[in-house]
Amino acid sequence: MTDIKSLQVQKQKEMDYTRQQAELKKARENFAKDYQKVVKTNEGQIKNLQKDYEKKTSGLENELEQKLMQIRNKHKIVMSEESARLNTELNNLKKIHSDKVDEIKVTQTEEIGRLINSHEEILENANARFAKEKSKLEIPS
Repeated sequence: MTDIKSLQVQKQKEMDYTRQQAELKKARENFAKDYQKVVKTNEGQIKNLQKDYEKKTSGLENELEQKLMQIRNKHKIVMSEESARLNTELNNLKKIHSDKVDEIKVTQTEEIGRLINSHEEILENANARFAKEKSKLEIPS
């Protein structure tokens, strides 16, 4: 009877083992299906996130390009205005310099004229004194 009992126990164990294997196989299949579903949904979400990211980055790039173009245009305007102002200032400075040079030339010419006149007067006075002194020294005949 122990043989029968042991055979029954062994048969029961085999049945339990096959049932557990079947349940394990079914659980693995369910897990694989669930895993594939999760993978597909997550891949879909990742694709959507990538599309959104690409849209946002391209939108930001376009916006930044527009801002950069606006800044460059403003910079060009400011540069042209400043260049015009600089040219005006430079022309004014050149004119002022030219006027001052002309003024200095005129004053120096006048000063030279005064010095020449003064020298001529001094020479005339010296000649007059010389003639006067010479006439004093000359013996009247």
